[in-house]
Amino acid sequence: FRSGMVYRGMGIPPLVTYMDRDTAALVQAIKDVDITERMKVVMALVNSHPMWKRETLCERSPLGYERTREALNALYRSTHLIMDHEKRYIPVRKRYGREYAVRKFVEDFLRRMGFVNPSMVERYTGGIITAREALTILRDCERGGIAIKGFFLEGDPHLWWTTGEALEVARDVRFPSTWEFVLHPHDMISLAFRDRFPPGYNVFRGTEHLGTVKATMRRYEVVVRGRDVRPEVMDIFREFMRSLNIAVRGDAI
Repeated sequence: FRSGMVYRGMGIPPLVTYMDRDTAALVQAIKDVDITERMKVVMALVNSHPMWKRETLCERSPLGYERTREALNALYRSTHLIMDHEKRYIPVRKRYGREYAVRKFVEDFLRRMGFVNPSMVERYTGGIITAREALTILRDCERGGIAIKGFFLEGDPHLWWTTGEALEVARDVRFPSTWEFVLHPHDMISLAFRDRFPPGYNVFRGTEHLGTVKATMRRYEVVVRGRDVRPEVMDIFREFMRSLNIAVRGDAI
């Protein structure tokens, strides 16, 4: 981030993340948000004064402070702007059409997740890519020999798509039934399966979901909210965080 290789921006799913300029251009194309006249004025201001930070832009803009702030927020949400380590805005140049960007995203998502279905893509992206769009691309991947379709999850009536490589790995993997771990709320798996797991830090033993801890992560500590956490779940959560050198505080401790 400090070296200028990546920037902070609003990604997909719509969370603040780090990305290079090419990834930012892909995200911008997928969101496909039109720039309003006010946004154009602010974008021109950013281009003309690349050293100005947010406060200066708002104070010196011909639109006035509040309208400029709203336009900056809209440009950042739509990934027309990203931010460097000095908190200066960086314009993202349009490079891709939406059709190409969506296809690349779904294909990359398939390779990273291993097993996907159209509804999962829609959930993960927060509806930015619809299940219908994802289905079209997954079928194309199937016809092109990139993906394999089938009923892969026991007890699940939905069709899933996977790759040959992921299927080979799945055949050989042996998931330790005693392994205890915690998934962060923004982990890819948490976001992709948010229809199955409650929001929060989800605690597992092997493939068994034991419970969810509602907590807020701060710099070097996590603060647990509420007392409705089973002792067993809380013990695993606390031990997992301790292994990451993160202190655990809050009502449930």
